[in-house]
Amino acid sequence: MPSRSNEAKKGKTPARNVLYSEAAKYAPRAIKVLVDIMEHGDNDNARMGAAKAILAKAIPDLKATDLNITKPEPIQIRIVSEETFNSLQTSQSVV
Repeated sequence: MPSRSNEAKKGKTPARNVLYSEAAKYAPRAIKVLVDIMEHGDNDNARMGAAKAILAKAIPDLKATDLNITKPEPIQIRIVSEETFNSLQTSQSVV
């Protein structure tokens, strides 16, 4: 079990940045678990819930985003391996 911050040990609520830091340690594993459930879940509700959780963080809230688009186009989402993602990032880097 991870160690608790000094604030938590004293019964105080840790600062938000401390909580985010702790949660960030588990984010890669959490994403892998969600993808696994989405792809191999035993029922539609589990797969749908996992997909929604992934999409909720992958796509910004359109209500909170100022879009200046005259002709909207569909958003495409592709789930790829980390290796493929890294190769795409390298090939699209600004010169």
